[in-house]
Amino acid sequence: HYHNNFNNSYYELKQAFLNYYNSYLIDKHLVACHNDAQLANFIISNHDKYFLLDWEFAGNNDPLYDIASFGNKDFNCALKLLATYYPNYTSNQLRDLYIWRMFQCLLWFNVANTKHNNGLSTSLHVDFDIIATNYLVLARKFNTTIMNMI
Repeated sequence: HYHNNFNNSYYELKQAFLNYYNSYLIDKHLVACHNDAQLANFIISNHDKYFLLDWEFAGNNDPLYDIASFGNKDFNCALKLLATYYPNYTSNQLRDLYIWRMFQCLLWFNVANTKHNNGLSTSLHVDFDIIATNYLVLARKFNTTIMNMI
């Protein structure tokens, strides 16, 4: 059974992101980025060597995108990493971090929604429909924070 979780909330949040992108992110200096730097992609060896895996999304981007993705499970991790890389970060950098995390929530909404629509909720016994909805809820929370920052 095909379910389409794309509702007005998604399109409203997508448009908000596009407005933020065009206002704040479009002219950023791009550097080489992993573009999926979530904790699950970091491995520490027995000899305290660190490895960053899964480079299939690597490309040029705003480095704040990688910092935002580091907070995939817990956004506080992204905030701590921001303070590590930029001890005197600006309010604009903080705003951009939230914008990128909002975008990533919309991206993961699409991934989870597609998995659900392709029947993976049933075959994998994972409710991707709920996961998709939760990402929309997170995107809305980030959007609210961004609106309060600008």
